[in-house]
Amino acid sequence: MTRPSARCGSPSPTRRYLPTVSGDLASQRGSFQIRRRRNSFPPASSGGSGSFFLLRSCDKFRPSLELDDLGHGLFTQGLLDAMDARDGRLAACDTSFAAAVRDRMEELQRRHNVAEPQRPSLGEVSGACFALFTDGFLNAGRAAPSAYATPAAALVKCPVCGRWNEKINTFTCRECGRDNICLRHQDEATYLCADCVAKARVEAQLKAAEERARRDREEAERKAEESKRKAAREVEERNRPAGTQSIIRVGEIEVALRWCPPGTFMMGSSKSEEGRDDVETQHQVTLTKGFWMGETEVTQGLWKKIMTQGLWEKIMGKTPSSFKSGDNYPVESVSWEDCQDFLRKLNAKAPVAGFKWALPTEAQWEYACRAGTTGPYGGTVRLDDMGWFASNSGGTTHPVASKMANAWGLHDMHGNVWEWCQDWYGTYSGGAQTDPSGPSTGSGRVIRGGSWCDDARDCRPADRGWCCPVDRDDNLGFRVALLPVQ
Repeated sequence: MTRPSARCGSPSPTRRYLPTVSGDLASQRGSFQIRRRRNSFPPASSGGSGSFFLLRSCDKFRPSLELDDLGHGLFTQGLLDAMDARDGRLAACDTSFAAAVRDRMEELQRRHNVAEPQRPSLGEVSGACFALFTDGFLNAGRAAPSAYATPAAALVKCPVCGRWNEKINTFTCRECGRDNICLRHQDEATYLCADCVAKARVEAQLKAAEERARRDREEAERKAEESKRKAAREVEERNRPAGTQSIIRVGEIEVALRWCPPGTFMMGSSKSEEGRDDVETQHQVTLTKGFWMGETEVTQGLWKKIMTQGLWEKIMGKTPSSFKSGDNYPVESVSWEDCQDFLRKLNAKAPVAGFKWALPTEAQWEYACRAGTTGPYGGTVRLDDMGWFASNSGGTTHPVASKMANAWGLHDMHGNVWEWCQDWYGTYSGGAQTDPSGPSTGSGRVIRGGSWCDDARDCRPADRGWCCPVDRDDNLGFRVALLPVQ
């Protein structure tokens, strides 16, 4: 333990516990002058009746010991403990009391590992020129100055630790109402007693734990409800017939969508298919989530509704299309990056909970195009029935949905305009895949479906093409998909 600097013959300077010495005794620092009340107790064995006795903390020129753990001096603690043992009254101020103080001091020295001993001394002093006021003792001589006297009523016992203190060095806890508590038990931040602070801390911890438990419970309930809704949605999706139509209104324009359920199909073409390319390696693909596919390509009318009144209109006009034939014609001459701008605005203007507007992946596009069939043109060998291409288009685009739809109600999956997909173009892996999304990087984006100026072989479901993301051409358009959010 740390031992503060010692003073010769001095008690602790702490006024919290020590009564104050008055009169001539003030020059005898470290001493307490006690006068036995007349006729109250039997005479002291070491002095005559009516005498004053001087109890010093130590012999003259010897240091008194200040202990940080106690907050005051060793002699002060021994004196207070000896007085506490007598209920605050001295039966006799003689060698028996001095011995009690000394014994207590020795016990404290052992407890606090004090190497250098300190022993109190008892001596008799004549005259009534100084006095100490404490319970059971009154001054019979000249009164002490009021500035130095400590009345008995000012000494109060701390209900926490049992120490005796001057009233001014105590406080009342406004929380528990206990009075006369030592100041050392007062919390500096709240001015409450340490017991109330500890209790409040425990209550706060319990409240915080209850709040965490409540939040965890609510989060668990939320996740359970979300899982329940997800399971119900998956059941609904599995049971929803392929090709179910849904109409979403964007301003005055209706966007028709067709449901494409989860499923497995053979992507690419067999080696025996007429007009196939080597990049069409056939492989199994499984799509675990259903999605909505635009019933037709994006029309010029929908493009103008989403993209007008902005920078695009100022630079490109109301529509970028080369064939400005009408609002029901497919928009074309748009790049992949133009499509992304359109989709960002569509998601902002027509949000759908749990879904997002996007370009379909290459696998989603071919799955929707085939619509459960395996033939080269949506289940029929007559492309002329399904779409507009070089042999029947007359060198121009045509209104959407003017040809026969496939088995899931999707029009113009063959011809009219090429359709951008989300993927980078790359070589098929050849093995079975689940929810493929193409390479992570590349130089060209996938286009599918052929167009009004292409041969029949380019309009097959398995045919693949690509263009740079910034390319625009009068045979390049796109179709939107409404995909579930992961």
